[in-house]
This record gives sequence, structure tokens and C-alpha cells, in this order.
Amino acid sequence: MGGLIIIFSTVIPVLLFSNFTNIYILLLLFTTVWLGIIGFLDDYIKIFKNNKGGLKGKFKIIGQVSLGIICLLYTSPSPRDQRGS
Repeated sequence: MGGLIIIFSTVIPVLLFSNFTNIYILLLLFTTVWLGIIGFLDDYIKIFKNNKGGLKGKFKIIGQVSLGIICLLYTSPSPRDQRGS
């Protein structure tokens, strides 16, 4: 429940007051929601499935690495942005 409060207290002001033409704002929202979903799945498995281990570590790592790759693809400069001297 504490995680939901933190996520909502981050996402709601960003949705209300941010400039959505900035790619970093979009990445902030995407990353927050993505990691929130991973955390929610972990807690859901722990509480409702009565599995003390929660989400398996390899699935957490896969989710985090894939998020890192997505962020890398959106923040790396495109070839047309790199001007030769």
C-alpha cells in the first residue's frame, strides 16, 4: 500500500504540471509505472499466492534490464542528430 501512495504522489503532479513534449518526462512516467507493476506483482504473489519468495529474481532482473534497454533506445542520439565536424 505504501508503494501505491509513493507512485500516485509522483505520477499525479507530473500528469498535472509537466510538459509532455520532453522525452525525459515521458521516460519518468513510463519507468515509474513499469517498476511499480513489478513491485505490485511481487507483493501480489507474496500476499495472495502465499509464496514467501514473491516474484522470482530472474523475472525481476528481466523486467529491469528490458526497461533499461527501452530507456537506452529512447535517449540515445539518432544518426541525424550527430553532425560531423
